[in-house]
Amino acid sequence: MAALLAEYGLRVVADDHLLDLAHTLGSPARARASLRSGRVAVAESR
Repeated sequence: MAALLAEYGLRVVADDHLLDLAHTLGSPARARASLRSGRVAVAESR
């Protein structure tokens, strides 16, 4: 994902699994497959 975003002039500053984010936010999310396989990338302009 970082390489793709770099092609558009963006730099990835965070890349996390959805399940990790849910736990960080205190969500009662269980270890569902969609949360284990999903990711969130946060990028900013260079």
